[in-house]
Amino acid sequence: MRFCRHTVLALMLILLTSCGIQRFSQRSILPPRDTSLYASILPAYRPLSALLTEDTGLPPREGNDIRLFPDGEERLRSTLQDWNGARLSLCLEKYRLQRGVLMDTLFCLMETKARSGVDVRLLVERHGQLPMDRINYRKLRRSGVDVAEFHPLGHFASNLVNLNRRDHRKFEIIDGGVAYVGGRNISDRNFSRWKDLDIRVSGPLVQDIMTVFMKNWVKAGGRNEPVQTLEPPVMPDGKTAQVLFDGPKDRRWTIRDLHEWTLANTQTYFYCSTPYLSPPLSTIKALCDAARRGVDVRIILPEDCDLPFMNRVAESYFRQLLSSGVRIWMCPGMHHAKRFFADDYLSSVGSANLDQRSFFTNYEDDVIIYDAETASEGRRFFLEELEQSQEVTSETMKGWSVFRRLAGGFLRIFARQL
Repeated sequence: MRFCRHTVLALMLILLTSCGIQRFSQRSILPPRDTSLYASILPAYRPLSALLTEDTGLPPREGNDIRLFPDGEERLRSTLQDWNGARLSLCLEKYRLQRGVLMDTLFCLMETKARSGVDVRLLVERHGQLPMDRINYRKLRRSGVDVAEFHPLGHFASNLVNLNRRDHRKFEIIDGGVAYVGGRNISDRNFSRWKDLDIRVSGPLVQDIMTVFMKNWVKAGGRNEPVQTLEPPVMPDGKTAQVLFDGPKDRRWTIRDLHEWTLANTQTYFYCSTPYLSPPLSTIKALCDAARRGVDVRIILPEDCDLPFMNRVAESYFRQLLSSGVRIWMCPGMHHAKRFFADDYLSSVGSANLDQRSFFTNYEDDVIIYDAETASEGRRFFLEELEQSQEVTSETMKGWSVFRRLAGGFLRIFARQL
């Protein structure tokens, strides 16, 4: 009996250690030192960009072409065209690869490109895959594709300590000049049944995305050799954007700070969608404070979440949010997009959910776009989705059973691990 208790306590300690330590302290934001780096950004947003630059070492980049892809079929057509055009390199970082038509098609294309001499690298999170998928990895390696797995087999002690820390980033980088960033994995459902959002970036920002990719590539044991790339094009009237990344071992919680700074400084609206809602208390407070001072704060959540218990967790926050003026909608089906738009200027698209796992435990990425046209387009997409969704009100919650309320409160205790 004593052995069992000690074993359980040891496993709990390992799980808590693998989560990292949550930090609630607020950051002090100083004026940017080198203002020339932020000349293309509106003055009100330069402190944010300086804060992100301090955290990541990656400043904003001008001259990018950025395109939003809310439609999966359109995104797939663009992807196949860019992949087929790869001349030097094709680098992918994905959390989940699910067997199906899409996976077979893209794996075949990767093999063809590798045999033609293109440097093809695939980085996957092992905890997001089925054991049978590694048979496909062996086939890829035989064709010349370089495959690395985060949490690889044979590293038992390291994997045990880092059990809860997942590589959740989602990148596709073609020749170092074009990149796709967003929420889509390689899965049939991500491109068909699920609602999602990706962006296609062409320009100087892609080199920074490659830098972020290489950090995890080397961390996962991939060969530490530079990827051959083309000189990225610079658009004279292109958009200014900035890539940021976060992980459990970083000094600062960059993605959390991004959300809380935006909520504290936005003036008119903050429109956000996330499949999983379980943010830290400081972010809940930032959402409520913004709504109380008159900001139009709206959140879209999925009605049919792929993890049903996460809907119960999200509901445990509803009473506090609604009483402060935050408005919440449930979208039919699975809504997997991770994005926000604010004040017709600031946009964020990436892999990070509005939850504690993304903020503190996973390796995540986001692209921040400082551009009125992109934010206005994203706002239009958001409002179109609201028309298909059902708003949650205090009256709606009165119809919920006691068990449903208690289940949400209980599961919320484990929000960091879910």
